[in-house]
Amino acid sequence: MPANKLKDAFPAPPSQEKVNKFVMAAKDGKFKTVNALLAKYPGIIDLKATDIDGVFWSDTALYGAAYWGPKEMVELLLSKGASTEIKDPIGHTPLLGAARLGRTDIVVLLLKNGAAINAKSNYNETPLIAATIDGHMDTIQLLLENGASIHDRNGGGLTAVDVARKNGYSEAVDLIEQWPTLTQQQKDELKKLAHPEIPAGRLEKLKSQRPKQSPFKKNQP
Repeated sequence: MPANKLKDAFPAPPSQEKVNKFVMAAKDGKFKTVNALLAKYPGIIDLKATDIDGVFWSDTALYGAAYWGPKEMVELLLSKGASTEIKDPIGHTPLLGAARLGRTDIVVLLLKNGAAINAKSNYNETPLIAATIDGHMDTIQLLLENGASIHDRNGGGLTAVDVARKNGYSEAVDLIEQWPTLTQQQKDELKKLAHPEIPAGRLEKLKSQRPKQSPFKKNQP
């Protein structure tokens, strides 16, 4: 085989500079750059960036997009086969990162693409525990609807309920504690109040839509 054809058949892997550029473009929503690099280096999809602008990184493009980027970028990367399970240096998956920030729309996409709902970080933090840190009710409910474990404990020995209680999110405490005892009708009623496709940053609106006596409190004595 001629040298030029051999080169085309087995292209050189991308440099670390190219990988860094790809991850940053995904984070910043630069679709033209992402598509161009993917076309040239298909294997770049799951490579990790390192040391960007003096800041230590070790994240894939999907993680960067799930944490900071637009929903459409997450959709693009998932459609190209990006792994949902590659972790950052402290063991966070893209799902855990999105849950931590209450990016419910991103959580929906990741779950639809098979993301492990109970994946643990190096400190045993799960997506549900991460969502309770800042009381992201819409994200918490979505994770519960999809089978998130309420019994896992983080590195400090705290469950999601413990974290919610510690941080003063009483509604989250009530929801998580009562979830196993709710009827399907009650769960359906709650789902109407927290549509899983809503964008991030709508927690206050969700709270205003919920009745003062939340449906999940009906089972309380």
